[in-house]
Amino acid sequence: MVRVVSLLIVLCVFMSISSINHLRAESVTVELEFHSNVKQTSIYRADISNYGLPQFTVVTALDSAKGGGADGIFSGFDLDFILLDIDGDLSSTRDQIYPIESIMTIVRPGFIRNRDQSVFRPTKEHPGVLFGLKVDGTIDFKAGTLSRRDASYTSTSLNPDSCTGWVSLGEEGLLEAAFQEVFLSEYDSLFLFIGEVGVGSGETILAILKSR
Repeated sequence: MVRVVSLLIVLCVFMSISSINHLRAESVTVELEFHSNVKQTSIYRADISNYGLPQFTVVTALDSAKGGGADGIFSGFDLDFILLDIDGDLSSTRDQIYPIESIMTIVRPGFIRNRDQSVFRPTKEHPGVLFGLKVDGTIDFKAGTLSRRDASYTSTSLNPDSCTGWVSLGEEGLLEAAFQEVFLSEYDSLFLFIGEVGVGSGETILAILKSR
């Protein structure tokens, strides 16, 4: 009888730990819709206030693998910025929540299209295999600022040395941005914004909200 009770206690503890881990690992996938063009950036937006997630600390942006971007160093989704906005209006900045731009921001580069044939290749100033990355694969925050709408390029030429303000993810690549813990119950509304370099709505992006 004692052995049975002990087994039940162990089983209950295991189930409790599993439940806690499940809650910690809870995540939701967000589909963003094209919102507007601002200067040289296409802006995508999603209302995340009703997704049923208690809190999150990480937003992962996923390239949609639809062949967007240019060949070589600019392959895939070119991410200008990622941020949260309480009222859904980017023109008012005091209610915006920005990612932590540090070693906590991770990029897992995707496929590079036509790496060898492309005229768009790494340069001495931008040596990463994808624009906005260093040789070791970490983000070059001088080239890729995530919390500002500051993408800039010369429309007649995509020489990497004439570009600034974004990170190219590569096809099927992702960027994982860390935030201070966000409790959705504290907000009546909350919107996720992601900017993509270039005007129009030719490329798309998915996002995953999760607790680290």
